[in-house]
Amino acid sequence: MEAWKYAAFTIIGCVLISGSVMMGLVLRKLEASMVHTINSRDIILLSTTVIAGVAMLILGIRNLVRIRRNST
Repeated sequence: MEAWKYAAFTIIGCVLISGSVMMGLVLRKLEASMVHTINSRDIILLSTTVIAGVAMLILGIRNLVRIRRNST
């Protein structure tokens, strides 16, 4: 059961990272078309999401490796 929880952390971390990268690309496209200017709030939101995604990814992978090592 515990392995499923950390696998979910890993998947959510990947989703957060890829989603924030996609959002950054969308913001750059919007800025290029002069619809939206990127301000500091957008940058803070994106960087916070990336940091949370990386933290969840590291937590999930580290604990999955630990569980795998303990099971053998």
